[in-house]
Amino acid sequence: MSGLSQTKSTYLTEINAQVSGLSLNVKSRDGYRPEDADLFLDGENIIISVGGLGYGGQGYITDMETNVKERITVSSELEPLQIVMKLGTTESNGLILPKLDVVSTKINIVPGTLMIDAKGDLPLYKTQPFEDGIKNWMTS
Repeated sequence: MSGLSQTKSTYLTEINAQVSGLSLNVKSRDGYRPEDADLFLDGENIIISVGGLGYGGQGYITDMETNVKERITVSSELEPLQIVMKLGTTESNGLILPKLDVVSTKINIVPGTLMIDAKGDLPLYKTQPFEDGIKNWMTS
């Protein structure tokens, strides 16, 4: 499974820090295995459930008081991802074609699995508040 990716940047007011270039990915934890995926049909809906996934990536956090920049690594486990799609049709040039609409998606971090690792020159007394601030931001 290749992975879903996004890059995030935000200012965390409670710790006076800037998170930048945090590239996050949903990807297989141990390599894709067919038994990790299930497909269900429910009336007009197709439900796809995929387990064995993780969420994480790397970026930077900057302490705005000292301008010290740290490289951060974020990782977590995900509950089984679910995608619900609805079968339908659409018309194009007089032809009726099949159509799939995504009705909903569900992606949740498994509680207690979100880990933050910081590498750099940040003083140790600031590292824990930075980790807590990032965890609050990612789970809100």
